[in-house]
Amino acid sequence: MTVIAIRAPSPTLRAGIQAILSAEADFRVVSSAGSLRDLLPAGISEGLLITTRVDEIELLSELSTWQGWSILWMTDAISLPQTLWEIMRVRDLPWGMLSLVETSDALLAALRALSAGLMTFSQMIDVQVVFETTRTNKLADTKTDAALTHREIEVLLCVAEGMSNKQIALRLSISEHTVKFHMTSIFEKLQVANRVEAVQRGMRLGLVAV
Repeated sequence: MTVIAIRAPSPTLRAGIQAILSAEADFRVVSSAGSLRDLLPAGISEGLLITTRVDEIELLSELSTWQGWSILWMTDAISLPQTLWEIMRVRDLPWGMLSLVETSDALLAALRALSAGLMTFSQMIDVQVVFETTRTNKLADTKTDAALTHREIEVLLCVAEGMSNKQIALRLSISEHTVKFHMTSIFEKLQVANRVEAVQRGMRLGLVAV
């Protein structure tokens, strides 16, 4: 079972999230509060933190006490301030972003992805911003010689949608030969043997949104 702490200024929002999670056997809410300093449950060193509209100063002063916790940001913006991006990309833990107007099913899917060690981003969030900010740092942890290029990430995203080489070529307005060239490069850089492994590796690196 995954333990969850909820940080949201709005009592109504906190209650709503708790109501969604209360019906799920694999989640247990252990703490809920309006600020991070009032939230950390005693004796629990890891879990999932759901947080909204975090003030950067508060985050910098309190996040050191949440080192073992994966974080899901729920936001009404399409991106986070650069300071928050920098903080999150150096943490060796999965994290994600979810729009505040997403469905309860989307929330549960995001939390389960984080529980599985995957990064996850709402379809309403501009994930390309996420990729450009995080991909170099994440790929630095692999034994590859170079990070994926912008075009290679586009190809990988198409593969994640289940597209064939021909479909990818049509989507990106390139030739099938070029697609095959990019696939070979992706396999080498991610150190995988096939398309399924490439997508799985991309998900773990935060290059493919769940």
